[in-house]
Amino acid sequence: MAPHQRIPTTLRQVLSNRRIVLVLVFSFAVVVIFLSSPSRSYYSDDDICATDGTECSAAPPKSFGNFAAGLASPYWRLGIRSQPKSPEIPSLKPQSPLRQAVFPPSRRPANEKASSWLEQNNRNLKALFRCIEYSNCKENQSKVVILNSYQFVSALNGATNDEAIWATSITLGLKNLGYTYLFAKELDRALQFYQLFPDLVVAILMEQDNVIACFNDKVGCVKSKENLDGLPIWKLFSFYWWADSSHPISPRWTLSPHNYTMENANNHNHYLGYSVEPARAGCALVRAARKKEAQAKAKAAKGVKVAKEVEKGTGDAAVELVDGKGETEAELVPYAYLMAKHAHHFAPGGLRGWDPATFEQVAKEAGITFVAGVVDSDDRVTISPNVVENRGAMERKMFVETVAEASVAIGMGQPFASATPYEALCFGVPFINPIWNWDRSNPSDRAKWEVQHGLLKFLDPPYVYNVFKDDTAGLIKAIKAAVANPIDHHVPEAMLMRSVEARLDKMLQTNWYIEALELLAERFEEGKGPFWRM
Repeated sequence: MAPHQRIPTTLRQVLSNRRIVLVLVFSFAVVVIFLSSPSRSYYSDDDICATDGTECSAAPPKSFGNFAAGLASPYWRLGIRSQPKSPEIPSLKPQSPLRQAVFPPSRRPANEKASSWLEQNNRNLKALFRCIEYSNCKENQSKVVILNSYQFVSALNGATNDEAIWATSITLGLKNLGYTYLFAKELDRALQFYQLFPDLVVAILMEQDNVIACFNDKVGCVKSKENLDGLPIWKLFSFYWWADSSHPISPRWTLSPHNYTMENANNHNHYLGYSVEPARAGCALVRAARKKEAQAKAKAAKGVKVAKEVEKGTGDAAVELVDGKGETEAELVPYAYLMAKHAHHFAPGGLRGWDPATFEQVAKEAGITFVAGVVDSDDRVTISPNVVENRGAMERKMFVETVAEASVAIGMGQPFASATPYEALCFGVPFINPIWNWDRSNPSDRAKWEVQHGLLKFLDPPYVYNVFKDDTAGLIKAIKAAVANPIDHHVPEAMLMRSVEARLDKMLQTNWYIEALELLAERFEEGKGPFWRM
């Protein structure tokens, strides 16, 4: 064997051979890369789950074969750790064994929409655990808000009440702001979520009665000397529609849908608000165009006169329109939506805006018909179906269409502080707001007005017509003005979704611990409870 072909026998000889040294260095580098890579696989973090975060696939087998296949990939030689995304297969990321066990694949059929509160919880928790595991949480994602009011689940199931509209706005706001939100139908589930990651929970939204009940339960609910793992009262917020408050700490912990301070300077509830923009988005914009077109045709064909003939039953409803489309004039008669959910809203009393006995006269003189959505009956109330078309309990879609296609919405005096007038304005429908109490010596003093919707008394025509109760002539005049002066959609600045999100984010970023601590110190100094454990 030639001298230059001899095999090196000493370490010095090995190190003096440049080719061998390069091979050893490369091998050592490969081993270091392999050992320092996360144990899950050689894929990068960018290839872990479906991009929408809904489902994750099982991790590839952690074998040397997979690793060798990765080394053989030309992308390693380019310094790129991730494999190319196949156009046929969605981008998937290997899921950790923990999340595989806690969040197994959904058993829901693939063609069935996953919209239940439970599925949303699983999706949000999965995303939270994943971002914590990989230290890549997005802004606000590691801040958890527990939704313990039943209104949130009701809204998810399609409820149409005012509180559901508010809950929908808050849920959408949390989603847009990036917070992790979890539905808790029962108090026990809220406790379970909180105790799972107490330091991550920034707020728990509850019904006001539940906040009081929890505060009084020093053993099984609120944090106390006997229950150190309980819910801190300063993290509990009353999700409450009305203006009063009874939160143990302060009215500041009572969240309100309206800025009640505008009506009463002594009201210190925390104005969070809601937006009707999501509801408007669900109603096709073409409906507003159809309504304006119908109003224009009715004017051109002198719809008021023909409407009276229809009421008299002359049978001359069908007439040729000036545009030659041949629609019937009866179809073009504008209607007013009567905002009253229950029959007792029409019953005699101090809060009723208008006597139903005058509706026939109002309809004839104003040239309209009436539509309502009354869900029950009352022996004291008789309303002729020839005067008011009652559509009863309506699903959300039908309700929105009914309001959106009206020429004007008329309050009956109740319910108070409803979201419907704001929805009507958003659809381009003016609102008539009954004033059921005022200063008789100075009727124009709005500060003394008691109305169906307190905050809308500050708006003027063509958006809101404030009319004194039982003023039939004033009601007819307002209806005629509303029909003659249609409006574009109108949303007050404070009710835009961006405004709601700004207030919501500010509320969740507030240091409520410090505020509660300062109030607690004041109460200790004054010697007046209630007291709580921080």
